[in-house]
Amino acid sequence: MSTHFNLSAYCGKFGAIWDRGSLVAINVPDREKYRDVIVNLMADDCRYFISTVDYDDGAFSGPPHKVSETELQRLFGNRCVIEKLDEWMDEGLPWYAERLHLLRLK
Repeated sequence: MSTHFNLSAYCGKFGAIWDRGSLVAINVPDREKYRDVIVNLMADDCRYFISTVDYDDGAFSGPPHKVSETELQRLFGNRCVIEKLDEWMDEGLPWYAERLHLLRLK
């Protein structure tokens, strides 16, 4: 991995990460690179809290870009245990859901 994406070489590993708006802002083709950066920054006992949004296809083009539970599993499932902590929907936007997950390294 190049030092461009190997941030842990500069700042070490983290015990906790709060992602409120990063993954959903990343362009879909760049998500794997982002995932690799995050996983590389996680200490063995790290708790990675991530807030995602999901919505019906065609209802909204983003950003924020939708990250379904299937997509989160595809991105992180091989490396992390994923636990959904909460989900909420806006009554005025029944096609839009926000979710909070906790990820831990396997």
